[in-house]
Amino acid sequence: MGKGTDKLYITHSEWTNQVAPGGLKFGGVSSRPIDSKNYAPLPFDCCALSLQPFKTPLCSPDGYVFDLTSIVPWLRAHKNMHPITGKPLKFTDLTKLTYHKSPESGKYHCPVLFKEFTSSTKIIAIKTTGNVYSWNAYQSLCVKPRHYFDLLDDT
Repeated sequence: MGKGTDKLYITHSEWTNQVAPGGLKFGGVSSRPIDSKNYAPLPFDCCALSLQPFKTPLCSPDGYVFDLTSIVPWLRAHKNMHPITGKPLKFTDLTKLTYHKSPESGKYHCPVLFKEFTSSTKIIAIKTTGNVYSWNAYQSLCVKPRHYFDLLDDT
């Protein structure tokens, strides 16, 4: 009855799917892999609440980006509760983000390297100023030389 044994009983580890990959599916908590056909990550320029492109981006302390017109009514209606995590979130905890657009193409880009942001670009925001950079710019110009200041205004 057990997996690969002649035992007439099922052990706890077999029941909870910890021993054999693909063990018994009806017991314990089993993790389900994400179905890649039905899952698509949210674009970097969209609000995590309305799923629409943002006009005035605000960032929560845990990294979720919201539009001002979506998050303010949510916080009022749900008594300062974070829409994604359910933890307390005050409006003063949000950081206003400053994205830079290319004048030629109108797309968001890194203000230091002038590379356009794509869906695969790692993006970082500085909490004190709200400026948004590519991870490559921050890594090469701040972390490696140990110069931990904002790249545009040196604060």
